[in-house]
Amino acid sequence: MTEPVLADLTTLRVGGSAARLLTATTTDELVAHVTTAWDDDEWLVLGGGSNLLVADDGFDGTVVLVRTTGVEHESDGDGVTVRVAAGEPWDTFVATTVERGWTGLEALSGIPGTVGAAPVQNIGAYGVELSDVLTRIEFLDASTGERAWVPAAELALGYRTSTLKHGRRGAVLTVEFRLGTASDAGVAVRYAQLAGSLGVELGAFV
Repeated sequence: MTEPVLADLTTLRVGGSAARLLTATTTDELVAHVTTAWDDDEWLVLGGGSNLLVADDGFDGTVVLVRTTGVEHESDGDGVTVRVAAGEPWDTFVATTVERGWTGLEALSGIPGTVGAAPVQNIGAYGVELSDVLTRIEFLDASTGERAWVPAAELALGYRTSTLKHGRRGAVLTVEFRLGTASDAGVAVRYAQLAGSLGVELGAFV
């Protein structure tokens, strides 16, 4: 059997083979595959592959490819709570929020990767950061083996950083956001360069 080539799974299109590749298309499958991968000395959870540089020698361990999908939401008078599977492509999800009139993520359009990877880096652009709307993540913890919801306040989210990036090993299964709903006034532009590109005043609603 041909070993999976990681160059095919990263945006830089470089990297040798992985010893083993497991693809998860459901959250339960993701839990099972990651738990299996922990039996190896080396393991890697891979989403969109946009922040990964793999050596030509490859990876001598198990790679779990996250391809889970699903967007659920609950609306109330103040906004909408949205739970998203980790494998959803980030930009596709942002487009979905815009189409449905949910506000808070529109400035983060165009960022590569998956939803599950977004909290690791606390992605941001144009004056908006993920931490502005992130409420919690469902996380499979490698140190305890437990699957639980972790509040955003416990992730030490900062400028392009979090505990997920520095020592908290495991796998993000689901991400939950608290978003607004579009009003007749639109959404305020909070970044000067974006306001200039749109030809509006900073703070204007578009």
